[in-house]
Amino acid sequence: MKPQEEVILDFIVTVNEIKENVIDNIKKYKSSENVKKEFELSKARVEAESRYLRIKGNEIEIYQKMLSYIIFDNPIKSIRLDKTDKQISYKQSELWKYGISGDFPIILVKIKDVNDNYVINEVLKAYEFFRTKNVQTEIVILDEEKNSYENYVKEEIENSIFNQQMAFLRNKRGGIFTLFKSELDSKDISLLEFISTIVIDSKKGRNKK
Repeated sequence: MKPQEEVILDFIVTVNEIKENVIDNIKKYKSSENVKKEFELSKARVEAESRYLRIKGNEIEIYQKMLSYIIFDNPIKSIRLDKTDKQISYKQSELWKYGISGDFPIILVKIKDVNDNYVINEVLKAYEFFRTKNVQTEIVILDEEKNSYENYVKEEIENSIFNQQMAFLRNKRGGIFTLFKSELDSKDISLLEFISTIVIDSKKGRNKK
């Protein structure tokens, strides 16, 4: 480069199980025009997904932050684990009785007040966003409402799952599970908190970002 000269440099990383495909990609993206077209196509796909999922830019920012916690280390989980009783033995297999495989990162959502149901809706939208990115997770909703004749929280959870057309994902591997605190012992609750990658407590309020 000469002084004051500007150069556009394309840095390409390509991964494939077949060596020939990697070589073909390198050859393809040697062309700046092909790189430009790929960015335009990627942008169009993201915009189409956003319209389909009815999500906005600030929501995507939150979901991407959650993804970083799922894919990489979650510093908040590290703090939580430091406070865990080291005398208790936690086994993933203990989740199986609830149909939860534990093979995928778990997002645990606690809800006690029916007015906090918007948190469930937001988490379900995040879950659907992750699915479009081929990132598998399991959503566990812990209903903490006291058992009574009229279980409003339970009803709202059911409605949220139904309205977002996710009923087919109920109680299946990589799907959505609803548990009731009144039916769990304290060790099972601790187990869920221990294994979950992300724990969201709805009573702590809406993210204002």
